[in-house]
Amino acid sequence: MPRPGRSTRRCQPVRLAGLLALASLAGCGGGVGTSGVPSDAGSPPPATGTPAPGWSASDRPTLNPTATNEATAAPLPVAEIVVGDVTLVGGLGTYVIDGRGSDAPWLPFATVPALTVGSAETVTIRFSDGVPIGDWSAVIAPADDTSGSATRGVNGAALSADGLSASVGPLPVGRWVLQVRLFRADGRGDGLTYWAITVR
Repeated sequence: MPRPGRSTRRCQPVRLAGLLALASLAGCGGGVGTSGVPSDAGSPPPATGTPAPGWSASDRPTLNPTATNEATAAPLPVAEIVVGDVTLVGGLGTYVIDGRGSDAPWLPFATVPALTVGSAETVTIRFSDGVPIGDWSAVIAPADDTSGSATRGVNGAALSADGLSASVGPLPVGRWVLQVRLFRADGRGDGLTYWAITVR
């Protein structure tokens, strides 16, 4: 007669090896890990690297940083100018960002943010949101040129080694509209930004 509290269940011998393996999983024998999954079961396929046998590349999760990046709307590609301890955001003209944009005419001297600099000063230009610059250009036009028909290049133009800013100058003495075109290094767009600059 069995003792109270003890199981009367016994493993019965079977003739087929397949049934024996099934019986061991059911409770007669080991081979089950603490998670309840047989310890000799195959591991799930890796997320990266060479897929496990029987898995194709389409079975693996993939990361798409470009899609994630483009899911967040980029700010307008407006630039700011830095001279000494003064930072001045310019007037944004024509721009394209993430496939949308605006086609604006030249912005005249009287309509854009103004600053005064010395004849020996260099000004620094950068995107207001701090993204790296891929390419860029800068021109100036006299203050009385309201259409940008008399633009000319500027001296001393250079992109910084880290690509976060560009420098222009010194500029010639006079009153100028400075137009700077900055292209985002990630290729998402570019914009024309304007300032009214008096050089003394």
